[in-house]
Amino acid sequence: MCFTVSFRVTEVIAARNLEGIIIASFRVTESINARNLEGIIITSFCVTETINARNLEGIIIASFCVTETR
Repeated sequence: MCFTVSFRVTEVIAARNLEGIIIASFRVTESINARNLEGIIITSFCVTETINARNLEGIIIASFCVTETR
């Protein structure tokens, strides 16, 4: 199932692109539009689509279409 999450991260721990699939690990400090992402945690997603991403003073705010939570 595809769903969209938005969250603010302060550090991109790992990101790699394999045949269009982006697997990224983030340190999340504030969830904007997602459940169970509160506080400072490390979460990994298998992402098939980057809807939007912008960097503002080192803070990355991104929306992803997520098909798998690891």
